[in-house]
Amino acid sequence: MSGIILISAAAIFLASVVLWSQRRHSMRLAPREESLTMKVQIICGDCAGVERLPKKTFLTRKGECEQCGGHSFVLASAIARAAKVGAQQRVVARMMAAKIAV
Repeated sequence: MSGIILISAAAIFLASVVLWSQRRHSMRLAPREESLTMKVQIICGDCAGVERLPKKTFLTRKGECEQCGGHSFVLASAIARAAKVGAQQRVVARMMAAKIAV
């Protein structure tokens, strides 16, 4: 009877060691998840062009313009926000001028 208990305990111990080592090994070899990346839109001073609306490009991981590799750029969101604020100020100025004229 004690022989059966000893063999069963040894089998359970051996199975748990094998399963534990396989789990550690599979965790170690699991492919790494790609880090979440997000494209940052910029307006590059070197390749934006001379048109009224500048061409937009993206920032690389190295901090360069995706098209030309330049380092002279501004965030496109900063320009868009400045344009929005400027438009709001013009509307307020027109409203004030109309109010004064009345």
